[in-house]
Amino acid sequence: MKSDPARTGLSASIPPPESAELSGFRAAVSCALAGALLAASTAAPLAAIFLYLERLDLALGCYAAHWILNAGYNAPTYALMQALADARTRALAVATHLSIVNLVGLTSGPFVVGLLNDRLEPELGVQAIRYSLMLVCFSNAFASIFYMLGSRTVPQDVGRAPA
Repeated sequence: MKSDPARTGLSASIPPPESAELSGFRAAVSCALAGALLAASTAAPLAAIFLYLERLDLALGCYAAHWILNAGYNAPTYALMQALADARTRALAVATHLSIVNLVGLTSGPFVVGLLNDRLEPELGVQAIRYSLMLVCFSNAFASIFYMLGSRTVPQDVGRAPA
């Protein structure tokens, strides 16, 4: 793949759509995935700012922006699942994804925050909860790395997917 000097950062990891190879839908999924990567990587710093601001109005603004950006990966993820699964297994793909995301997030999330809080509390006191939540919020930035790695094959995967 030839590199385009106009494409930098996260968008450079996604192959450019070629009209003979990709339909408009495939190009849209590829572009949406790049947007989701950007959103996931910018949501974590906003969460950190929210946790440290003393002014309530600014903190709530950062919190709202964090959650709007944090949800940015949902649409491309579901669109990709629908594009890659055949018609008979699309519902199963979404159900499996939701089950895994909720089981992992709802079981490990509070446990990890509590564990971090217990470990940090002797040194940081009541401020330990801020640091515990901040560390967990950065898991989205870590996850965006895997989205970026997976995005490199999206056009080829969608091209090979059954109709």
